[in-house]
Amino acid sequence: MTKEYAKLILPHNEDDDLDEIWEVIFFKQINYFLTHAPIPLVWQSKLKKLNNEYTAYLTLTDQTAIQEEITSIFSQAIQYPENFLEAFHVFQTERSQQKRQVIKTQNPHELTNIIEQWLKVETDYATYWSHPICLENDIKVAQSQEPDPMTIIADLSQAEIILKSTSIHCLKENYNILPEGVKKEVKRLTLLAKK
Repeated sequence: MTKEYAKLILPHNEDDDLDEIWEVIFFKQINYFLTHAPIPLVWQSKLKKLNNEYTAYLTLTDQTAIQEEITSIFSQAIQYPENFLEAFHVFQTERSQQKRQVIKTQNPHELTNIIEQWLKVETDYATYWSHPICLENDIKVAQSQEPDPMTIIADLSQAEIILKSTSIHCLKENYNILPEGVKKEVKRLTLLAKK
């Protein structure tokens, strides 16, 4: 990358501290991942932009990226249990681990690896809930708006009472009688699993 092009990607004044500019950009991006719903296309776009900004920062400060071997921390696929309440708790635990890793990350290469792993966790969870029949209803959902976890727990507990079961198969077979909150979340996750 040329310095002229780097200046377009990372605009600044001559007396600006580029180290400080980069730290602010990196912190903002970490904060974004910690506070926004994981939407794969959006997050991958954010990572691409961040890596371009990092390359621009390195170019403007006459540095080269340290190519370090980053190993996958969560390489095994998650096997979600048949019990949908347990599956929800497993997912929340995995998501918390991913967030802790994001907080500890020191550079965009590490962050990219962690976010890719996190998105895999999210995709596996969405696939677990995926139920094409829900796409036939008129329920409106925003994929980027996650419900509060405590609300979902309450809705899933209500579903358990209605179904007299915590089986994900039973839940899908009886989708039409589920509480509205569960129907909406199944639809949201089904839409995410399609991407």
